[in-house]
Amino acid sequence: MSKKDRYQSRMQKIILSCDGFTTAYFVMILLGFIVYAARFSQEIPSAFSAVACLLPFVLMPVFYSVVHRYSPLIFGRYHLIMPVSAIVAAVFFVLMFGATSGGAGDSCKIFFGATIFAIAILLYRYCSFSVRARLSRDSVARPSVQSMCFSAAGAVCAVGVFCGFYVYDGDAAFMNTAYVLGAACIILALIQYFATFYEIPRLGGKRIQSVKSVYRAFYDGLNKRTYFSALLFECAFILSAALLPLFSLSRGVPYRYVAVISAVFVATFCGVMLFCSLKIKRRSKMLSITATLCFIASATLCVLAYVLKLGVALGTGVLAISAVLTALGGAVAMRQTRLRFLTVKKTVTSGTVFILLELTVYAAAACAAIVATCLVVISDVTGVNALIYGFAAAALLAIAALITASKKSVRSEAIPELSYELSAEELTVASNKPDRADDNADKA
Repeated sequence: MSKKDRYQSRMQKIILSCDGFTTAYFVMILLGFIVYAARFSQEIPSAFSAVACLLPFVLMPVFYSVVHRYSPLIFGRYHLIMPVSAIVAAVFFVLMFGATSGGAGDSCKIFFGATIFAIAILLYRYCSFSVRARLSRDSVARPSVQSMCFSAAGAVCAVGVFCGFYVYDGDAAFMNTAYVLGAACIILALIQYFATFYEIPRLGGKRIQSVKSVYRAFYDGLNKRTYFSALLFECAFILSAALLPLFSLSRGVPYRYVAVISAVFVATFCGVMLFCSLKIKRRSKMLSITATLCFIASATLCVLAYVLKLGVALGTGVLAISAVLTALGGAVAMRQTRLRFLTVKKTVTSGTVFILLELTVYAAAACAAIVATCLVVISDVTGVNALIYGFAAAALLAIAALITASKKSVRSEAIPELSYELSAEELTVASNKPDRADDNADKA
């Protein structure tokens, strides 16, 4: 390969990874949504945002079927959905953070904004992953370094932009940050779209399946023990991370120190996630034990900060250590989940696994939203800081996930590479028979 070809290949991989920047959306929601809802007295719609997280479970198989059933001659299978879904996601992300009072109109903004955003961003990320997988051989188990770098950049930008706007105007910080992140994601999505439009072949071979068979292809035959263990770990991670900024503020920690804690959390998570993706090649019980111990230690530090009534300086240090432990446990749990889901069911493609990974995060976010909202309401009504019970709940969820997890270790190299398309025989199996996966097929 000539120097010019290597340069073009490198540039293509970078452009194909632009969708990784959408991590900025999720970091903003993870660290800021509960604080935002509490600040503008929007606890009830934030609880209903759990419905927004669960609706994609019902709707995504339908959208998946539509994407694969119709291949427009001009755009191909994915290139019509990519820019449209990216723009819709950005618009409704801004709408979701557009509340400025406690009125019914703002409640509707939060609920409908969160619902449409959740579906649109999942569609965009799936289509982008499918294009990237075909052009750069990116995979679920081994995401590219470029994709992880874009994800890290998005996470850092979310925290940095919010902090900058908060110094300028605290009341408008959420809205202004949403505008900037939405605009950046649209620009990167359009770059990705135009740069890949003529590169990927116009995929034909329409996949005609009944609605029932599409739902079977997604959910029937899941190894339930594997799936629910992964779900519980992600619940523990999201609940701990979402409560940490609000708990810090409730302890009297100034906003600038909360920003430092959030930055430490993001930096740790990105660094550990990059290390895990490059170095951890097997799923094992030690990963589950490590994640569990991190969540327990993080919860213990938060309880100590609450019980001992630590001062601002010492309390900030303890909470920063808690943030590091939470990020470490979350990164390890996420890597373990990716390796587990390679064999979460028998008849599965890499695209289906990618969607199942995203949907599992949504389900964990729904559980965390319900628990966090209940704790915020209890705190407001009773005057007692009930948020501390959320960290205890996260530790219990991690213990339950560890108990549920299987005990055997499996190397990822021993697992055959997932295909991007089902064969005709596999399509027949998915369409005509239940896909009963052997519970012993995935002991991870």
